[in-house]
Amino acid sequence: GGYIILNLEINMPGFFYDDLLRSHDGRIGADVYADPTRVDPFKWFNFVVKAAPKKGCTVTNTFTKQKEVNDDGAEKWSDKTATKFVYTHEGVKITFGFANDKFTLGANSELYNDNDVKVKGDVAVEDKPAKDDRKVTVSLDATSPDFGGARFFENFSVEVNKKQEKTIKSKLNMRLQDEYNVGASVEHNTVDFKKILAQAVWNAANA
Repeated sequence: GGYIILNLEINMPGFFYDDLLRSHDGRIGADVYADPTRVDPFKWFNFVVKAAPKKGCTVTNTFTKQKEVNDDGAEKWSDKTATKFVYTHEGVKITFGFANDKFTLGANSELYNDNDVKVKGDVAVEDKPAKDDRKVTVSLDATSPDFGGARFFENFSVEVNKKQEKTIKSKLNMRLQDEYNVGASVEHNTVDFKKILAQAVWNAANA
């Protein structure tokens, strides 16, 4: 059978600075190209209604009231509404999104699965009528088999906007013995590299 879930979240002003700290902390070391002064809007009120009328189908409605504070201290309030339909059939997950500022359409599926080797594909379309802006993104996620304790993970995507401008992104990570990770992330606009990042992480096996 189906079900309905109601979720109401009200954040009081006392939690505002905790929210700011979490927002900044989540970006520390994540992307040196990101604007360090950008802070996500604070959600004062968030109301979510989620229903599953049948197996493989969900409908989610969200209403959010949020506030942004400019550098000069000026406050900007805004309301966000969104409805999302998700339908899964024969291994393909299709998502339709309707918000007050954009429309979205997406589809993703597992394209290949043979033991450790996996490939997933995703297509996403986003249209913002008020800004006369739209983009289409096609991406692939691939996982390699185990090569003597080493595995490779690749995320590759191509984004095309309304002006036919292309953005190519690639993220590659090599994991050794489930303990060491070495990776790189690049972004290219078919003319020049816009971002080049590298990482090396050690996670103690017995930690």
